[in-house]
Amino acid sequence: MSPQTSSGWKAPVVSYCANLREAYETLAFGQNASRVRNDLEDVLGQVTRAGYRPVLVLDDTEKFVSPGVDGKLDASSIENLYHHGVRVLGELPVDLVVAMHPRFAAVDRVSEVIERLEMPRIDVPELPADVDEPALSQILRRRMQRDGVDVELETVIERAAIEELQVLYHDRDRDLRSVLKVAHAAAGHALGRGATTIRPRDVRAVVAASAV
Repeated sequence: MSPQTSSGWKAPVVSYCANLREAYETLAFGQNASRVRNDLEDVLGQVTRAGYRPVLVLDDTEKFVSPGVDGKLDASSIENLYHHGVRVLGELPVDLVVAMHPRFAAVDRVSEVIERLEMPRIDVPELPADVDEPALSQILRRRMQRDGVDVELETVIERAAIEELQVLYHDRDRDLRSVLKVAHAAAGHALGRGATTIRPRDVRAVVAASAV
């Protein structure tokens, strides 16, 4: 049982949340680099004493690194993220989950930090390339449902366009976020030409425009 009352969170947790909000609004929290770690340890201590197990999730790590030249990895930026970010967080009394792009494993400092923290690796299944039904269809359907779009997927995007997006997923080293951005832009392109269904031509037009 988590330490909650019938009316919600326990008073100490609610009180500390209010204090944190006030600190952020007054720019008092983490005001200088030397206090950031102390402030974070203070937060974790409050959570632990309230009876919870603190877990930090570092998601979208590709957003925290600089893009490399010609699609290559910016190794120095990735090293900085892991050495000064992941390593420091991993030394705190907290469970740490890091969503790492597979290509990061090619950077030496990444492997060094992972081994030092003894972080187990859990591989996320890739979209298969050898099936007739594009697995990307399931992802698109789920996103439409989450956004409250109550229509059949096939009425807004042709199967051939989904197949092109899935091929693009493998061409881009399984970068799903990038492919979903292309799908979103392709929808805009289709609307721009007065269509209600995304066709392969819309996907190709977006990809060609991004390559300019």
